[in-house]
Amino acid sequence: MTKLFFITVFSLFLQTYGIAQIERSIFEAYDLDSIEQIHINIADSVNIEFWPGDNILVESNIAFYNGNKSMFERLIKAGRYNLLENRTSQSLSLSEGDKIKKKIAGVNGEICYETVERTIYIPEDYALSGSAYIKVKEE
Repeated sequence: MTKLFFITVFSLFLQTYGIAQIERSIFEAYDLDSIEQIHINIADSVNIEFWPGDNILVESNIAFYNGNKSMFERLIKAGRYNLLENRTSQSLSLSEGDKIKKKIAGVNGEICYETVERTIYIPEDYALSGSAYIKVKEE
């Protein structure tokens, strides 16, 4: 009976911790030298904050499930969670690529799941106007 108890507890332990989540934060910065308009096109959970800096800072908090740490690190290094930057002379557009939408098979063939929550810090001298952040002219 004791042996059966320990086997049950051990199997429950493996089930509980076998699908552990791995978390990591990554940061990106974008210069705004002559940028008058900023467009944010992101479907993930996004929080916009204003800050006294002169560039955009993006903090991405990622949780990864059903995979191992080395797999997760390779995905980060390959740029899976980086935003795509599209610039013109006066505008900047940040968007997600299609990389996150592609499914990943884990070690046991199970699908790896991931959540991405982003906080985007935009300089205080920009204001939301419609769907874009526009640089406010100083008078």
